[in-house]
Amino acid sequence: MAPMLKRIYDQMPDPKWVVSMGSCANSGGPFRHGYHVVKGVDRVVPVDVYVPGCPPTPDSLMYGLLKLQTQVDEFQKTGKRSAASDPGEHDARRRARAIQERFGVDAVADGGLAVTLPRDRWHEFARFARDELGCRYFNWLSAVDWKDQGFEVLCRVENLDAPLVVTMRTRLAAGETR
Repeated sequence: MAPMLKRIYDQMPDPKWVVSMGSCANSGGPFRHGYHVVKGVDRVVPVDVYVPGCPPTPDSLMYGLLKLQTQVDEFQKTGKRSAASDPGEHDARRRARAIQERFGVDAVADGGLAVTLPRDRWHEFARFARDELGCRYFNWLSAVDWKDQGFEVLCRVENLDAPLVVTMRTRLAAGETR
């Protein structure tokens, strides 16, 4: 479907605006590791506004529409567009290296950041993600019970302006409660 989307986008007259709605469009969502899923529509066409969520909440949609309205107003006043994301142009690898150096943990850049942390570093890293990466949108928190191996806890936060998606993960040993 990506080639068809790109062809339609290329055939549209300028000015054109792209709104990416939902976690699946933004980053591939929970299906991102499948061979059949594009890990974000911004790898196919430039995106002007990202609307987070799975599914996007009414608040997120309103936020996205207001951001789009601001961009259209700016274009009408100046004749210049704000920089949309360029497909494939991500500095996630640079951020992953910085996280590895600062926290000494695994950080993988794959259309976003996936960080594996010991549980005692979650609070510190969450503060870093909020203050330095600009991730102010909490998307979801989940856990998997691996029975004898314990729990795996996952959390996703996003920077809606960058765009940047950060997935934090940790393991709790069997019987560990804190």
